[in-house]
Amino acid sequence: VEKMLTEMERAGYSPATINGKRAVLRAALAVAVERDRIPRNVASQVRPVRHEITEPEPLSPEECQRWIDALKSHQEGALWITAIATGLRRGELIGLRWQDLDLDHARLAVRQQIQLVPGPNGERQHIATGLKTRPSQRSVPLPSFLVELLRVHRTQQETRRELLGAYWHDHGLVFAGWDGRPRDGSD
Repeated sequence: VEKMLTEMERAGYSPATINGKRAVLRAALAVAVERDRIPRNVASQVRPVRHEITEPEPLSPEECQRWIDALKSHQEGALWITAIATGLRRGELIGLRWQDLDLDHARLAVRQQIQLVPGPNGERQHIATGLKTRPSQRSVPLPSFLVELLRVHRTQQETRRELLGAYWHDHGLVFAGWDGRPRDGSD
């Protein structure tokens, strides 16, 4: 077991992956011991791989500005720039509604998130849910450049809605999919 873990480390697997494999093996061997198939669980005697917990290093203001400049002309630029400027989580971003934005006062209210859950037939469906904790419901100030970008984004979305007509599914989302439906966050 130790040799397997060492080989996985050399192959470049992350400590979390290696320890996950060790845990599965340890659990399987525990069942074998309970059923008297083997005399002892050798995997329980092997220590997990140690890994250092490192704090993520945030982007510098200059790096943020380079990203923002590059994203301004991108089709999904408003989404990504809002993520950078506000720190909203993926579910919060894709759950953001136009009614949650106050562009005149440069603020947005985080009130819901969109989650993907298994549907009745096994397909994934989007549901809007409240936030898990009270502090998650918050008001976030918007920088002036983002207010202007979101105004342009709203105009573009309104144009797309007019072009699609009956094919537009209005959920009032700021960062809707191409047809107005909620996005899953990976598109």
